[in-house]
Amino acid sequence: MAFKRSGKWGANLLGEEINEGSRAANARLMALTVRVADDEVREAISSMRDMLTNCQSAESKEKADITHRGVAEAYPLLMERIGKTLRNLY
Repeated sequence: MAFKRSGKWGANLLGEEINEGSRAANARLMALTVRVADDEVREAISSMRDMLTNCQSAESKEKADITHRGVAEAYPLLMERIGKTLRNLY
């Protein structure tokens, strides 16, 4: 939204509430990820976190869009892998 208003990418910082929410969610995800026994799931989650971080810190809208598309493609695959892992526990 800030990009649409200003036409400049990366000119605005996230608000304090959003920034803190993102930090807290990332910390929680890291804490939960290390508990996962399945190496593939842990690696896929780590890759997803990296992509999301890269999307947030992209130096241009185009790079952010490319990374976001990668996230959109990887997410359902990760969820399927997590589901398969959970089903194997029963």
